[in-house]
Amino acid sequence: MEAGPDVSVPLDELVVSVVDVETTGLYPGGHDRIIEIAVVRARAGGEIIDEFETLINPNRDLGPTHIHGIMAADVQLAPSFSDVAGDIVGQLHGTVVVGHNIRFDLAFLNSEFGRLGIRLPDIPRICTLRLAPNLGMRVPSRSLRECCKFFGISHHGAHSALGDARATAGLYSVLIQHAAANGILTLGDIALALDLAMPSPDHWPDIPATGRVYARKQASDQTSHKDSYLSHLVARLPATSEQDMQFIEYLELLDRALEDRVVTEEEAEGLHRVARNLGLGQDKVTEVHRSYLNALAVVALEDGIVTNAERRDLQAAAKALSIDEEALDQMLEIARTVISDQGTVAGLDDLDDLFGVSVCLTGTSRCSISGELLTRAKALELAEEAGLDVQKNVTKNLDILVLADPDSMSGKAKKAREYGIRTMSEEVFWRKIGIDID
Repeated sequence: MEAGPDVSVPLDELVVSVVDVETTGLYPGGHDRIIEIAVVRARAGGEIIDEFETLINPNRDLGPTHIHGIMAADVQLAPSFSDVAGDIVGQLHGTVVVGHNIRFDLAFLNSEFGRLGIRLPDIPRICTLRLAPNLGMRVPSRSLRECCKFFGISHHGAHSALGDARATAGLYSVLIQHAAANGILTLGDIALALDLAMPSPDHWPDIPATGRVYARKQASDQTSHKDSYLSHLVARLPATSEQDMQFIEYLELLDRALEDRVVTEEEAEGLHRVARNLGLGQDKVTEVHRSYLNALAVVALEDGIVTNAERRDLQAAAKALSIDEEALDQMLEIARTVISDQGTVAGLDDLDDLFGVSVCLTGTSRCSISGELLTRAKALELAEEAGLDVQKNVTKNLDILVLADPDSMSGKAKKAREYGIRTMSEEVFWRKIGIDID
């Protein structure tokens, strides 16, 4: 047995580790995984000593991205849980762990370590969700956001692990100061007054730390500065071309490449070969890409507004074509002024009839209809009503896989790429079958 936290230490001197995790879902005993963790070491007075945060690549679909805001592209360079297991042990070893509904966070941690064949000791914990009512303090809601609002605690970055951990640290400070004012002065006093178990933990696993972390800001910077395969290949084309050739073949291939709003290396190579064979140089290809995106902007503006889903779709297409958001905004402004007589680029209006083709959906939708988030059940119902053959699984005979997240790492997405199955982003798919999404 290793010594646990000293229960006689005054609360204002006690250092706790405030933990928060973001996950793919709610069920650690199943296939749900941790995708982000933060540990904030703090004192009861509110002083933050240090912070640890990292995204984690679960090597699977990321679940409700509309809640936690993490996309597959964000975790592609992130460590796996096994990569940071030693660092997490180092953060928690010998401390009292604090969390808002800490059972949830520890259940996921125990599940992740269990996947590695490692058992964590029974960690002393304080739950801010339980602490307030146990101290006789009535709060209007169980949610961290409402508790922080009630006590006037800043809560920036809600549903990010670090943002929630910082807010929980602030909430813990307020509650402990209230406890101290009522004569509860040490960790032992809390254990006695609130019937909280403070066991001495068993032996902690000896796992080396790697120091490998990958925070949200790093992911955001990486994504914003990451050049696409397409941009590198366009740069390899001749600087100019005197030929003014028809490029329907290039546009048709571009249609297919951009259906999932990601240009793979193989697709980029194919586009490069076609452009080279047609004698299209850098200037011409760049012009074609801008015209293509402009046509998409016109389509989005046909009803006079650009919905959130359409905006995401345009941003994904612009990113794949290496066109910055400022240029996209300019296209939308121009499109608004000429929408009445603006034509479209050849190929964009050839929305093939999908009636009867087999489709499979993967990922939690970010789209909504009339303000309501599109559920899986509703999505399947709409696809069936449109005459599609909806499949539960990806097989070699599947025609199309519809991706909620173009960079999805779900098992279905991996199989589709392995089998060379046509993939399509959900925004494109719904537009193709005539469904108006917000």
